Amino acid sequence: MVPAAGLARRMGGPNKMLLPWGESTVIGTVVKTLIDCDLEVLVVTGRDHEEVARAAAPARIVFNPDYESGLGSSIAAGAKACEDCDGILIALGDMPSLRSDAIKSVIKAWAGVNCIAAASYSEDARELGHPVLFGADYLRDLRSLRGDRGAASVIRENAAQFVTAAVPGSLHGIDLPGDTTG
Repeated sequence: MVPAAGLARRMGGPNKMLLPWGESTVIGTVVKTLIDCDLEVLVVTGRDHEEVARAAAPARIVFNPDYESGLGSSIAAGAKACEDCDGILIALGDMPSLRSDAIKSVIKAWAGVNCIAAASYSEDARELGHPVLFGADYLRDLRSLRGDRGAASVIRENAAQFVTAAVPGSLHGIDLPGDTTG
């Protein structure tokens, strides 16, 4: 699941999902990386729904009508659209530098439906990294998220089932106009 519905307030105007990155857009790059890992991709849209949906093709698209309330509502909308699955890997739409080795490491570290796994980057070892893979046992919790709080609360409440995958380097998101040098 790729939450890509935000308002990009810190960006100062343009929708960061639609900004150029390499040979594509920010969201297009994230989707391609996930598809290259043989994953089914679901993108949650909000602001500029039609344009983001086009840029995210061929991903499955879900519109979050409550996108203005924040990330939690987008994760909930995406989780509600996932019916029969063993887990949901969440990769934020504003992280086009996400690498396939990080995705594969998280999947390898994941221990099944009652596990939560996340990347831990060597340069940012104190920070929870992305992507994060939630087992199906946490779908109800993800579906109940609201507002601008992401899924960190689900991880905190289930710390005993949380594992990390060591990944070299770091991962940076696109938040400010100067972050768009892809």
